Amino acid sequence: MAQQLTLLGTGLMGSALASCYLNRGVAVTVWNRSPGRCAALVKNGAQAAPSLVSALEANSLVLVVLLDYSVFRSVMEGHEHLIAGRDFINFMTGSAKDATELQAYINSQGGHYLEAAIEAYPDDIGRDSTLIHYSGPKDIWSRHKPLLQLPGAASRWIGELASAANVLDAAMAGAFYNTGIGAFLEALDFAGKAGVGIEPLEDCLDYFLELLKTELTAVIKHHKSNDYRTDQATLSIYVAAVKSWRQTMLDCGQRASLFTANLHCMEMAVAEGRGHLGIAATYASHLQAVGQIR
Repeated sequence: MAQQLTLLGTGLMGSALASCYLNRGVAVTVWNRSPGRCAALVKNGAQAAPSLVSALEANSLVLVVLLDYSVFRSVMEGHEHLIAGRDFINFMTGSAKDATELQAYINSQGGHYLEAAIEAYPDDIGRDSTLIHYSGPKDIWSRHKPLLQLPGAASRWIGELASAANVLDAAMAGAFYNTGIGAFLEALDFAGKAGVGIEPLEDCLDYFLELLKTELTAVIKHHKSNDYRTDQATLSIYVAAVKSWRQTMLDCGQRASLFTANLHCMEMAVAEGRGHLGIAATYASHLQAVGQIR
């Protein structure tokens, strides 16, 4: 395991990563576009590089935690010769296309590239339960695995496709987790406007979280088997219930924006002939395409 590295970008997440490594005895060279942001880390034992050039020259392993992909490309302009032979681990948030293009850029200059998606907040860095998804060439992951798992022991490599980490990040942290928080806030606002208040929702939160986990496990089973039949509640039944719930929300002055979007998706599934199947068939339009509706 490499015992030294360079870290570019000392904002909230960059500083959390740098502190984690310093606390584990790793020698860390830091660089930031605003040098003052490195001061606290220097007090903790980091070496502040006076320039990007000196930061890159200091180590062959480089963690990139700048604002975004375009900023990295911008600061690297004129210094591309320093990419060759180095392993770049990208922790910046971006799209699948961003990762693919940045990997191509790094590889074209003779460097090596691994994408990382942090599924946590800065305060979570260094905990055993923290998850970071890595994707790209497995040999890079294998070369640095012990070090890359220091910020989160639950971290894992998910495949050779560099964009995979960003896809999973958008799917789980974005479409699922972030939208889930929005849905709960929508429910909280609705309950308040209806005169129910926060406490009753809080009291049944654990029940519905467990119910959700059970349902999502069943959804995965349906998608793996490609069998969406149910003996519980069909999509058509769900649509009728959701319409009633939505109207109750609207009557109380809640916009029900996320709820309405979900209803529309379910209605489209029913219109495409999947109303007799379970809720897992909401996004199973491939059945229509191959004539497998049953």
